[in-house]
Amino acid sequence: MDQTLKGMILYGFHGLFSEIVFTSFTNYNLTGNTSLIMFPIYAMLYFFRKYMYKWNLRNATYLVTTVLFYELLFGSILKYVDLCPWYYSNRFYTVNNVLNLSYIPAWYLFTYSLHQLTRLFYCYELQIY
Repeated sequence: MDQTLKGMILYGFHGLFSEIVFTSFTNYNLTGNTSLIMFPIYAMLYFFRKYMYKWNLRNATYLVTTVLFYELLFGSILKYVDLCPWYYSNRFYTVNNVLNLSYIPAWYLFTYSLHQLTRLFYCYELQIY
């Protein structure tokens, strides 16, 4: 299997798992959910892995800004075709009801976990980096 495809699959599953964990903390019975539409969106983060290997404030801010831009872009596209799995209608700090700025700390944690995953790949030479 191609190394890029392996990396994209791993990043996609990491994104789905992270979303399930995050959404489980937003309700009282700790049930999380996600959508398979999100898999390719998270998988595309693989192409930003060079910024994930070296963790500093500049790279982290770049990654979070990229994630927020992707959330706005794909949220708007999916909303247009009526397939958007998230919709922030009655919340503060939203942009076009598809981007919630109050989740920025959670996105920092998500990109930090991707940084750790990328370093793990590199340390164990899993041929994904």
